[in-house]
Amino acid sequence: MERFRVATIPFQSIGLALFGKLGMHYWQNGSQEEGASHRFLDELGTVYGIGLSYEFSKAVTFRAETERYLDLPGTNGNVPGFGAGLDTSKHSIGLSIKF
Repeated sequence: MERFRVATIPFQSIGLALFGKLGMHYWQNGSQEEGASHRFLDELGTVYGIGLSYEFSKAVTFRAETERYLDLPGTNGNVPGFGAGLDTSKHSIGLSIKF
């Protein structure tokens, strides 16, 4: 699960907006079958990102962003690097069309 705060700097005259994200993520151990009472907080880490969006028109917007996740846990105790504070990045681009 992730929680973000987003700050945006719009450049309205050219339809461009620059934004930044800062937040936290956490992973929970346990399956849905075990029930919520058996799940517990395993790992807490930080995430930050930057991106930009460009509004071609009121109906069409292009967006690109990158996020950096810090202190990711391994998937189980048998994985090398478990609990070693692994890091990863996520990059995405998109096109929004409103009808």
